[in-house]
Amino acid sequence: YGFLSENADFARACEAAGLVFVGPSPAVLEAFGDKAAARRLAVECGVPVLAGTDALEVPDDARSFLESLGAGGAIMLKAVGGGGGRGMRMVHSVDEIAEAWERCRSEAGAAFGRSDVYAEQLVTRARHVEVHEAAVARSDEHVRDALGVDGQLHAPHAQAQRRGAVVAGPQ
Repeated sequence: YGFLSENADFARACEAAGLVFVGPSPAVLEAFGDKAAARRLAVECGVPVLAGTDALEVPDDARSFLESLGAGGAIMLKAVGGGGGRGMRMVHSVDEIAEAWERCRSEAGAAFGRSDVYAEQLVTRARHVEVHEAAVARSDEHVRDALGVDGQLHAPHAQAQRRGAVVAGPQ
């Protein structure tokens, strides 16, 4: 199944076996497992995103996008089904596209089982910030149990902290 926490088929297999998959629903995993579709959804919801493309058909599509950024523009070719920094290649000039295209698609196919790629404008010297939300299906008590008395879950190199109200949905 690859990365189990991000695999809609695995989540469905758990459901079919009567197991509780601790993670998003298969529908959510599908929506966000396709990075090009996730970009479209973000745009539809008014979330600002970098200049980018849908899934690209041929290297010339990447070339056209790079050229549209003007002098000094650069792109990141990225695996549509990827994550974790795999299946990504920086491209600073049209001369780099062919090799980056082949390597990105090859790595994406091996790692994620699909080799399609898309492109985003490259931002250099960027800071990487991720926002993760955790929720449980039953009650706030489970969240308190998981996060501890002070609402924090600590790991060696990361920290999660509960912010704001926890809203319990229908059982």
